[in-house]
Amino acid sequence: MKARFTLIELLVVVAIIAILAALLLPALSMAREKSKSINCQSNLSQIGKAMTLYLEDARGFFPPITESGSWIKWQDRLMPYAYPGKTTEVKQNIHFDSNLKVPHGVFRCPSGIGLANYGLSNYCPKTVQSIKRPSTPTRRVLAGDSTAVSDNNPSLHETNITFRHKNMVNLLFVDTHTESRGRGAVPVAASFDDPFWGNSL
Repeated sequence: MKARFTLIELLVVVAIIAILAALLLPALSMAREKSKSINCQSNLSQIGKAMTLYLEDARGFFPPITESGSWIKWQDRLMPYAYPGKTTEVKQNIHFDSNLKVPHGVFRCPSGIGLANYGLSNYCPKTVQSIKRPSTPTRRVLAGDSTAVSDNNPSLHETNITFRHKNMVNLLFVDTHTESRGRGAVPVAASFDDPFWGNSL
């Protein structure tokens, strides 16, 4: 005679599965977000490498956040360096061009919404001799998670920095290293001499 499960036994099994799922799902969600944050930092690291190559060709001049008149943005300027071989063209919003088969690529945070999710620091100087020349390059932010990524102003400053990774923000610094910081580790107000936001080199 075949053994059969009673209704009570089936309900117990279902209850155990439900409990296990309730315990595992938050852990899986945290692991998924951690993976997105790591990918985000990888994106910023690649942006830092592309910026280094750009500066070598631009005699140390940083790209403007948005060029008046042409509306070419800093991401557009970095495209040939972020994706060598894909394009040598620089034009408005080329970093959104799906025909390049790099759909927003390194300029889009995996946890972000929209086409691009990183801003270039408003306080980054437009003329330096080298990306490694400024004083305190390890403390001077260059780019990071930002909410101000509209077509006209893909910038980063103290009012639009966003903590989208479980209350953490990913940042790229002038020396091209990346960090993930909490709210308490990011200055809430900019000042000229501040080593994080400041204009002074």
